[in-house]
Amino acid sequence: MRAAEAKADREQGDREEAEVRVGFTVTRKVGNAVARNRAKRRLRAAAAEIFAEHGRAGTDYVVIGRAGTLTRPYDALRRDLEQAIVKVERHGGSGGPRDGKRRPAKGTARKEASQ
Repeated sequence: MRAAEAKADREQGDREEAEVRVGFTVTRKVGNAVARNRAKRRLRAAAAEIFAEHGRAGTDYVVIGRAGTLTRPYDALRRDLEQAIVKVERHGGSGGPRDGKRRPAKGTARKEASQ
């Protein structure tokens, strides 16, 4: 009986890994709890539509709500989220440079070279 339970647990774990998981965070700078929850609800609704089509299975995403999340038109919010996902996937899904090194700010290299 224990072997069957262990196998079922492993299969459940495999199915969970194949799902797209999305986390949401909204800082207190956005507003009080009511405003933050409203922002998260808007992001969740947009994410439910967008990640079903564009999300990569087995990938975890974190969506950060900003103050504009509350006032931005819903269609624009969806477009922003879709563009962000496409951009992340285009860059390998790491959220940063592929070599793991931070790139200098734009124009920094030229300023240092001219000094």
